[in-house]
Amino acid sequence: MKCILQYFSTLQGSFVNLFVLLTTANFPDIMMPAYAASRWSAIFFIVFLIIHLYFIMNMTLAVVYETFTWIEKDKFRKLLLHRRKACQHAFHLLVNRAHPTRISFRHFEGLMRHLKPKTCRRDIYLMFKTLDSSKTGYLTLDEFYQVYEVEALNWKAQKNETPWFSESCSPFLEIFSSIHQLVVSKWFNYLIIVVIIANGIWQIIEAAEISVTHHIKSTGTAGSWVAVGFIVGYISKQAADVKRAQKRLFRVKAKALYGCSKTKGVLNTVFRKYLYHLWCLTVTLFELMVVNNWFIIMDGYANVATEWSRIYFMLFYVVTMVVINIIIAFILEAFLFRIQYKQKMGDMDKDSLVRVDVSLTQAEVNFCNSQSNLSVSLLTHATHNLNEQRILFRGTRTRTKFSFSLKMYADEVKCWLQQVENEEREQREELLRRIQDQAHSRQQTSTSRDRSCRSFSM
Repeated sequence: MKCILQYFSTLQGSFVNLFVLLTTANFPDIMMPAYAASRWSAIFFIVFLIIHLYFIMNMTLAVVYETFTWIEKDKFRKLLLHRRKACQHAFHLLVNRAHPTRISFRHFEGLMRHLKPKTCRRDIYLMFKTLDSSKTGYLTLDEFYQVYEVEALNWKAQKNETPWFSESCSPFLEIFSSIHQLVVSKWFNYLIIVVIIANGIWQIIEAAEISVTHHIKSTGTAGSWVAVGFIVGYISKQAADVKRAQKRLFRVKAKALYGCSKTKGVLNTVFRKYLYHLWCLTVTLFELMVVNNWFIIMDGYANVATEWSRIYFMLFYVVTMVVINIIIAFILEAFLFRIQYKQKMGDMDKDSLVRVDVSLTQAEVNFCNSQSNLSVSLLTHATHNLNEQRILFRGTRTRTKFSFSLKMYADEVKCWLQQVENEEREQREELLRRIQDQAHSRQQTSTSRDRSCRSFSM
């Protein structure tokens, strides 16, 4: 009975010991006295651990993960709608009275000059042509919504992929084609790398042999040891100079900070005051986080300081548990998102790069190199004239988490956009209704005034 009262003598002690039991740090020590007195007392401890350790803790992790996943999806939804709203505001600022529903290249170029000042005109024109899916020379609002996906592309001109020997005669065509396939294969690159590495190793060995042979012939074996000793001595001298410079610098700092120039005393004071206590604090907190015999540290602080210090250790365990659950939820969310994306859309690694190909005619290239304005006729002529020789440009960018989420939640994105469009339509109808009501009330007011004026004149 005395052993049982050791753990459950007071309400405070019972609460503390049961909280420690929740972390299994004092199990089965806390159960053994009661278990020795009565075998049935083990049911309490078993039920307590099953409910709190295996049920409530796992349920906490599940709730944290579910909340974290919902927050991530809601953050993606808000970012998507925020981008849409920003595109709408920018579009309404860029249109003019002549074209109230379309954006010309001149206005789009002005926006890109403000958004990305270092972008050249060619890249801006390639962005504009990528967005212009209708091939009209103007951008509508639906096309302008993709400006965030296009502005991050890095454009490079692509070389002509048609080999120079494609028009050769029959025997030479097969020979050149075989050589071309061999050269462009990855195994040929590996062979070249191996040859370069082997050549470099051979050059180093040959240079070492020539140097050693020449040195032995000129100075003998003793000369080589003298050279080695000279090098070691030089390195030692440099190290000693650096050490003396560090000591000198530390003395200056110590004199400025502490008013003395004794390096050893100041170093011991600083180390004990900062480094030693910081390291001990880090180790102690790590032991508490691992919860292996952490209650011994808590009891020690409670005996030396006060019983209220137990609150700090309990709160530290709770906060650490929540933080670790959040980190685990983050890892699980990223891992499960990758698995779900692979099951639904394919391998994420193969789809990590976005590629967009746009071809320009020589007239369009000349326009990009000049400072003249773009005419719609030039753009439509370049778009529909397929016989003219073109230069291929490829825009690439790394697909972000937002881009992956657009493909992953495509069905939900449609529902969100449809819901927002319905809300915007209702707002426009409500605004139009208010304007009509105000106009009708003004008309009634003017009519009543006219009647009153007429009656007064009569």
